[in-house]
Amino acid sequence: MLHISNCIDIIENAFAKDVIRGLAADVKTLPSRWLYDEQGSALFEEITKLDEYYLTRAETSILRERQKDYLFMHWLNISYLGGRLGDDDD
Repeated sequence: MLHISNCIDIIENAFAKDVIRGLAADVKTLPSRWLYDEQGSALFEEITKLDEYYLTRAETSILRERQKDYLFMHWLNISYLGGRLGDDDD
């Protein structure tokens, strides 16, 4: 039986790979990079700078405020949990 992951491996076109992965997923997706051309991306960048579009600034502010927490959690995951994965001695 032919499995979707086998098909993805032989496809060299990035768009086709993303479409096949997105359609094969339980929750269908398509990366937003395929929805905007260069002009559309530039327009979106300008929109995010408007006062009315606060979402990007709010997200950035939260990430800046919590970056030390995120870095700690990342370090904890790699340093502690990562070293314990697959350890059956306990």
